[in-house]
Amino acid sequence: MTFREILYNNKGKTIFIDIWASWCKDCIIGFKNINKLQEEFPEVAFVYLSVDRGSVAWKRGIEKYNLIGQHYNLPKGQNDGDFVNFIDLWWIPRYMIIDKKGNIALYKATKVTDDRILEILRKTK
Repeated sequence: MTFREILYNNKGKTIFIDIWASWCKDCIIGFKNINKLQEEFPEVAFVYLSVDRGSVAWKRGIEKYNLIGQHYNLPKGQNDGDFVNFIDLWWIPRYMIIDKKGNIALYKATKVTDDRILEILRKTK
């Protein structure tokens, strides 16, 4: 699955992207806040991009933390691959928001409590 296909599959929707890993403490701490966002913004597509190098850890993380949304794995991890190179991924978690027109509304947030996230999502209602 390419990022372009993810955008196409969610055409016309606001997309909240969480780039995470099952071993990332900060990612795990943020999941509770993401659940709250999902309740408040059910019309938003929540896409999880895991940088776990193995599918077992990735799938176990989805189940363990009850992550609801669309799930994809970036098997080359956080240091290699077209997408991670494009967004200059140097830290996880990383949150991005794509607006309904397919434009990047938020490029880089490293805390799910970042005020910009709520500000942008509220504009989608």
